[in-house]
Amino acid sequence: MVVQNDDKAIVGGTAKKYNLVGMNSILRINTDGTRDPSFDI
Repeated sequence: MVVQNDDKAIVGGTAKKYNLVGMNSILRINTDGTRDPSFDI
């Protein structure tokens, strides 16, 4: 996790998905704790 200058956090990791298959993901969290939908990589 890293916090940007605008106080939004970039978070990455692996989550379990259907049939226990791991899925990598990176997302940005707004200052209010919600996911930032404009961050798309």
